[in-house]
Amino acid sequence: MLKPLIFCLTLTAVLALLVKINQKMDGEPFRKLLHTIAYSCPVLIIHFSNTWQTASVTLAVIAIIVYPLLALVEKHPYYAKFFFERHDGEVKLSMLQLFLGTAFISAVCWGIFDMKHLAGCAILMWGPGDAAAALLGKRYGRHKINLPLADHHKSWEGSISFMAVSLIIGIIWLSIFSDMNLLSIIITTLITSMAGAYTELITKGGFDTITVPTANMTVLIILQLIL
Repeated sequence: MLKPLIFCLTLTAVLALLVKINQKMDGEPFRKLLHTIAYSCPVLIIHFSNTWQTASVTLAVIAIIVYPLLALVEKHPYYAKFFFERHDGEVKLSMLQLFLGTAFISAVCWGIFDMKHLAGCAILMWGPGDAAAALLGKRYGRHKINLPLADHHKSWEGSISFMAVSLIIGIIWLSIFSDMNLLSIIITTLITSMAGAYTELITKGGFDTITVPTANMTVLIILQLIL
């Protein structure tokens, strides 16, 4: 349990500080770098854990530690410069959602359905796609989405970027860690990427950290049972 935890904390500190100090990265790209480091930690913890209980408890403990720690330091002037929060409390709430949500995903995928590989897949079919949607959608988004319940500020360019990246990551992950045939993998990841992209569109208030991986997990499990 300690090995992946120490690795995640070290990776987070080293990469974030190196990029911030040496490369002078600001704004949305740096936000998404931190986002990438954050969602990679639960994937590593689940992958290297021997049991689902170890993985879920570790993730829950991190959530319990990180939230009050961030609450303690968020009043420091450098905190806002480092994290670029869109609103007060965004980072600590996102971290709480991420680690508690992935603890739940580990318990369901691995603990209930004995499908450990789907936990990592559900997370990774959200994280990189979300980053792509934010970066490419903001830069190239010209055509706003007009679908039921969708956030009309989001664009087709961003949503398609989400789906494409999610699809590619899902195919790679399931090709390595599942025994599904290629056709089943493509069908599974295509449907899941569409479900994740739509869930991201309709989620408001910054809760996509929970809703999208959970939607991915649900679709992945159902399709794994069917196919």
